[in-house]
Amino acid sequence: MRKQNCRNWIITFIIFFVLLNVSCGKYKKTEETKFIMGTIVNVKIYQTDEGKAKTVIKKAFDEMERVDRVFSNFKEDSFISKINRNSGTWVEVPEEVVELIERSLKYSALTDGAFDISIAPIVDLWGFGPAKKHYIPTEKEISDTLPLVNYKNIEIDKEKNRIKIKTGMRLEPGGIAKIYALERAVKVIKESGIKTALVNAGGDIYALGEKQKGEPFKIGIQHPRNDEEILVNLKVSDAAIITSGDYENYFIENDKRYHHIFDPKTGHSGNLCQSVTIVSKDMSIPSTGIFVLGPEKGIKLVESIPGAECLIVDSSGKIFKSKGFDKYIAK
Repeated sequence: MRKQNCRNWIITFIIFFVLLNVSCGKYKKTEETKFIMGTIVNVKIYQTDEGKAKTVIKKAFDEMERVDRVFSNFKEDSFISKINRNSGTWVEVPEEVVELIERSLKYSALTDGAFDISIAPIVDLWGFGPAKKHYIPTEKEISDTLPLVNYKNIEIDKEKNRIKIKTGMRLEPGGIAKIYALERAVKVIKESGIKTALVNAGGDIYALGEKQKGEPFKIGIQHPRNDEEILVNLKVSDAAIITSGDYENYFIENDKRYHHIFDPKTGHSGNLCQSVTIVSKDMSIPSTGIFVLGPEKGIKLVESIPGAECLIVDSSGKIFKSKGFDKYIAK
């Protein structure tokens, strides 16, 4: 009997991360929450001027909504949807779209295809796309669809700011667009002169500044199999915490979990991990690619990226950490 994940968005928001002890000395905390990009986004700003804080939070939300309008494949008028509708032909797009797709291809090459923005046909086949009707396809259906998934069939013309994908291909930018939206929101906050803030976009977090002088923010990572348990508490400042897990969007049938992080080589959900958490000042590293690679290859890759650390819970629940990850663990 099929059992779908029916948690509401507020519970899902809590599942990813629990923010702990976020008082901020003399500053007053101004906090607002909004539903953007299919998830709950929470922004906390610590600032003596509450009016300014509210203005900056609105600017951050506006910027994330702008990114969503550009990159969402759930919105028919987005540039990603335009590219998908016109597969096989060149499509003119803003320079921003070219840059993010170029970034996606960089990480596809770095992960040997474990991260692939062209995964949309497989995502849709399993019912995790806009239709949102979960379905277990046959092996033939999967093998027939896989030829449409290959980042090497995405062409970029930087001089004319245009993109072309193979006929029948479709792009799914969710694995990187939400992180990009977080990056843009933090940029807006910094440019507004704010020194201390927390931005949580459905579990992807950026901690700007310190909770108070000399003391970083403390953030708890949710256990991937127990909603009420914290796996580990982290201490971070001026860094992002990006997480992917098989508990975010899934369904269960015949006691088997099917989730939304797909291996582009097999067309099945990645089966080597329960969750991956990356801590880095660089927000662009896609944790979904590390998830698909698994603990051994994933940690090796993260350790090759300057300033990045990661914690991986494998499919059996065993914890793996990169060499420098312990520096982020709160004692």
